[in-house]
Amino acid sequence: MRWNKKFDGTKESLMDKSKYSNAHTDTEIKLIKNLIKRSPNISLCELSGKLRVNYGY
Repeated sequence: MRWNKKFDGTKESLMDKSKYSNAHTDTEIKLIKNLIKRSPNISLCELSGKLRVNYGY
């Protein structure tokens, strides 16, 4: 029903308008990529833990 309310006859009306599409800044993305590059076998839980503890993310 939510999609039916948004639809006005155009494809653009159904496109995602999420306000969180750019949730990470460029600096944060670089930090995440560097952590993954240094530890390629890191799990998502370990990654989030390191980001929280070491970088206050």
